[in-house]
Amino acid sequence: MSAITAKASRKMKKYAVLTREPRCFLGSFDFSWEQRKLGEIGSVSMCRRIFKEQTSETGDIPFYKIGTFGAEPDAFISRELFEEYKSKYPYPKKGDILISASGSIGRTVEFAGNNEYFQDSNIVWLSHDERLSNSFLKCFYSVVKWAGIEGSTIKRLYNDNILNTVICMPSVPEQEHIGLFFENLNNLITLHQRKCVFLFGLFQASISMIFTASTFSWEQRKLGDVVQITMGQSPDGSTYSDEPSDYILVQGNADLQNGWVCPRIWTTQITKKADAGDLIMSVRAPAGAMGKTAYNAVIGRGVAAIKGNEFIYQLLVKMDTDGFWKTLSCGSTFESLNSDNIKNAEVKIPTTAEQIKIGGLFQYLDNLITLHQRECISFTVRAGGLILTANKKRTTSSWEQRKLSEIADKVTEKNSGLQYVETFTNSAEFGIISQRDFFDHDIAKLSSLDGYYIVKNEDFVYNPRISTSAPVGPINRNKLGRTGVMSPLYTVFRPHDVDTTYLEHFFKCAYWHSFMNFNGDSGARSDRFSIKNDVFFQMPIPLPHIDEQRKIGELLTCLDHLITLHQRKPFLMKWRTSDANRNQTNRLVL
Repeated sequence: MSAITAKASRKMKKYAVLTREPRCFLGSFDFSWEQRKLGEIGSVSMCRRIFKEQTSETGDIPFYKIGTFGAEPDAFISRELFEEYKSKYPYPKKGDILISASGSIGRTVEFAGNNEYFQDSNIVWLSHDERLSNSFLKCFYSVVKWAGIEGSTIKRLYNDNILNTVICMPSVPEQEHIGLFFENLNNLITLHQRKCVFLFGLFQASISMIFTASTFSWEQRKLGDVVQITMGQSPDGSTYSDEPSDYILVQGNADLQNGWVCPRIWTTQITKKADAGDLIMSVRAPAGAMGKTAYNAVIGRGVAAIKGNEFIYQLLVKMDTDGFWKTLSCGSTFESLNSDNIKNAEVKIPTTAEQIKIGGLFQYLDNLITLHQRECISFTVRAGGLILTANKKRTTSSWEQRKLSEIADKVTEKNSGLQYVETFTNSAEFGIISQRDFFDHDIAKLSSLDGYYIVKNEDFVYNPRISTSAPVGPINRNKLGRTGVMSPLYTVFRPHDVDTTYLEHFFKCAYWHSFMNFNGDSGARSDRFSIKNDVFFQMPIPLPHIDEQRKIGELLTCLDHLITLHQRKPFLMKWRTSDANRNQTNRLVL
């Protein structure tokens, strides 16, 4: 009886988690935001024109042109000219946000108050009064859609574009709170980015040192004598499916994401297999790209499966980055590798014990890099969740908790008569995607489509497939702008009386996971979450007023843009570091 009581107590604790009042660490938002044009708040200012003959390659005061904006200056002006123009003409105040108005328009730099000058009309700022916080304005500039230039081919931001752009403004204290929040978030992201760059540099240096050292008494062997290699064989096209209950099919490099197999297509036919933990090499377009698989999978002719450890994996990665396979690949239309190419490749191999030690070092560094990359994303995701679950006592209107069934209808309409033939897939990584766009053709059998659910634009789809990024399965919104069909495996629902952007962001946070874990489980399959439909639609959804939903949705969409921006930075720096290392080190000793 005590065991039963303890289990019940644990379930009650879970339930308490999902029913507790939402929290927010952003301060007391009232969400009574005022919508104004920037021209109602301030005016566009720019420095006085500087002519070429007034500049020099050296001097007292840096002069930033559009090409050096945010970087190192290549021109200077005299101090006398600077002091004269600064006193007579517009000049930015410390904290003003400078904007590039030409070329890559919309780039921003916060003016630090140093003695420097800026190119007129190409670099401008908004002169405003105390109704607007520069820290909040900087956040706004990072995601703004300038009035009058959407879809335009022009490469200039004119004053009217700026002045006619609409901004939603909370109170000044709230502006400052939001600005500080994102500034702290940005600092945390930057910190982890720097760690990523340092660790990746260390990682690359370690690989180069180990694999290029000629003093090691390593044995030269053929790769095929060291590891087991299985060349792939594609199943019949008629066996392809989008059913996660079938066998995962790895066809080529498109199935590898960030060094791992990412399931996107399935098959009912077993040809050649790869076991979980195997290394996967792309043998066609591009030849030599490497990844790993955490799944048992069927492998097509575009890949090979290799039984190897972390040392072998990094060895093969370096061979690829050094261009080794390109010298062997052949084919009339695109490069490819055959079995002999791979098996006969000569490599230098240490003892098994040394392989384990070296592989352990590589794995340790790789894990650290991955950890810090995840932290960059984690900060932004947590921020989204905190905003979304904003304390209902701190808003202008009380939040209410509604069941999913009260704001959405389950879609039961089947595709009878084959009204629609475009098949959609719900991916944890990519959201709702079209098989035509992703696979270049529909992989679902035409004869089965009459039993598929019709999915309209803005419909939501739940996929019970469990993954690392979706521990209870993903819920995504159809943003393709068109109607398609989805396998009956998925749960499709059509929202009403709710802002769909707000709802989309709600399902990106982990708030609803507690409900799922409390009321469902992974079932008989470890990769599939099981929950009854009638229970699923009892899911509680915290809802503010519809106007506040829209504002929260807009804010979190802005955050998404920031996430994307910061995700690109470490990879850009990572590849720059990689390129620099490759240029400074010798080729792999083979």
